[in-house]
Amino acid sequence: DKELLQNIQTRLPKKTDSFSIHENGQEQLVTYIYNKNLNQLFVYTMPYHYINSEVHTLLKRILIVAVFLVLLCIGIVSAVYLGIISPIRSMLDFCRKLSAGNLSIRIRDDHSDELSDLSGSMNHMADTIENLISRQKEQEKKKRELELQMLQYQLNPHFLFNTLNSLRFVAAMHKDQIVSDGIQALSSLLQNTLTNKNEYITIREELENLENYFSILRIRYAGSFEYSFHTEDEELLSCLVPKLILQPLAENSVMHGSSDDGSVMEILITCWEENECVIIELMDNGKGFEVTPAALEPHKDRKKIGVSNVNDRIQLNFGREYGLKIDSHPGMGTTCTLTLPVLYADMLSQNSDT
Repeated sequence: DKELLQNIQTRLPKKTDSFSIHENGQEQLVTYIYNKNLNQLFVYTMPYHYINSEVHTLLKRILIVAVFLVLLCIGIVSAVYLGIISPIRSMLDFCRKLSAGNLSIRIRDDHSDELSDLSGSMNHMADTIENLISRQKEQEKKKRELELQMLQYQLNPHFLFNTLNSLRFVAAMHKDQIVSDGIQALSSLLQNTLTNKNEYITIREELENLENYFSILRIRYAGSFEYSFHTEDEELLSCLVPKLILQPLAENSVMHGSSDDGSVMEILITCWEENECVIIELMDNGKGFEVTPAALEPHKDRKKIGVSNVNDRIQLNFGREYGLKIDSHPGMGTTCTLTLPVLYADMLSQNSDT
């Protein structure tokens, strides 16, 4: 190509050079090398579209390699991140559930690293807490059983001695059927209280015990009182209550509420359900008395029995939100209100299993 050679000659004596030309309707790159020793000129032409296609191919490969490296880095970082954050989240979830009272949960981490060692330490801590709480509950249960037994042992002789004194008082003066009836009532009462080892009895059984006790009280206080019972829901009679919670209240009404003027005191026992609680009210129209603020306060030495014994036993069984309230004023009678949870035999068995 003479035109191409003339173009190159204008660029000599440069040994190497490159420039662009238009040939056959396309732009081409021309590169030449002149060897002086051989006196030879080497010329190479290459279309730009070929160069561009190779460059694009190379860029694509570089881009693919770059994307692969980026994805590989992301994968490595993600694996490292999950390897760290997953155990930490498990620990945080474990702490939240443990603070909420779920002591059965444990962290599962089978890896061999520092976080796995920390998880094992936290699991050991949870085991220790669970054992301590279990031991504490067992000790509290035993303590509660001992306190209830002590209160029960206080209460049974209390009624037994009062009853025997009443029988002894009448027996010294009269030898008739009254003594026989009193002994029969006493026998029934002792059978239902001393021989029955159950801590809870139904309200119906408690009323039967109370009726026997009233029969014994009539020996000494004949004609000085009358009593009646009323409830709108007969199903409540199947509710369970601690044994011997009405006798001390009835004893106080008869012994301290009866008047000396010959009038007959009325004792009304009412039972109903209110706010998911069983309310038992014993009300009399007797002499009444001034209620002191400390009348129902818990007694650390547990030496005082009677009314405070009833309140202490209810709160030991069910909590401080339950118990006994007394409202009395001189000359206006006395009202004793027992507040207890609604408790049936099937509910008690479920709580015992739990």
